[in-house]
Amino acid sequence: LGAVVIEVDTWLGKMHEVVEALRTYRPAYLQMMYPQMVELEHLAEKTDLKEAFSSLKGASCAGQPLSRKMRERIHDDWGIDVYEYTSAADTGTAWECREHDGFHLWEDTVFAECVESDEHGWHDVPERDLGELAATDLDNRAAPLIRYRSE
Repeated sequence: LGAVVIEVDTWLGKMHEVVEALRTYRPAYLQMMYPQMVELEHLAEKTDLKEAFSSLKGASCAGQPLSRKMRERIHDDWGIDVYEYTSAADTGTAWECREHDGFHLWEDTVFAECVESDEHGWHDVPERDLGELAATDLDNRAAPLIRYRSE
């Protein structure tokens, strides 16, 4: 793929470092947690960052759902689509596609279960019922998470 990770300190209050990295390295994709994405968008409202965002073709965000208004502002201000992803710890469980109509499981990297517990122990939840996400890493050989529960 030719993808190279560019790690930048994205702690709150350090968005100037993110902007500098965008200008220096010209990445095609940006991945951030929700609070940092919101802070970067607020900075973009105050400062013209279109040039800094011009290399981006897309971005992903996790941590909490993006509001429709925030998604539209990022699209309008940055000129890109933002894709949400959800996860149980670091398993990278599911991602949105271009249609933004729900999440798709990465079944080749994680085994996801919808479970609940009662006096008899843990069991699968019937289809379309709500339950707790339990995720098992399928590609983490160093420190796999096995039935890592979201609660």
